[in-house]
Amino acid sequence: MLFRSMLVRGALSQARARAERSWSEGDLASACRLYEEGLGAGDFSVVDELASGDFRDPKSGARGRPGMERVFADLWASYPDLSVSVEGQEAEGDVVRTRLAISRTDRG
Repeated sequence: MLFRSMLVRGALSQARARAERSWSEGDLASACRLYEEGLGAGDFSVVDELASGDFRDPKSGARGRPGMERVFADLWASYPDLSVSVEGQEAEGDVVRTRLAISRTDRG
């Protein structure tokens, strides 16, 4: 009975780890799309689809999708040749850290 219990706990632990990896991979892919397509290509429909409601624009205080759309729109207004590439990502739980390389010409 003890052995069966250990096997069940081990199987549950492995299943949980696989599910967390799957969620993390999905989160990484979503963050990559948000930055490359949304910010890098100016496709703000991606922001509507992927931006977190927890996002807070530090400049205006706007939250969620409207806040992120404002940040992206301001960047595109100032830098119409904005180029973004994802240089690296890490996921831990529901937090994704993304390192970006951004190039642009300042037009005001």
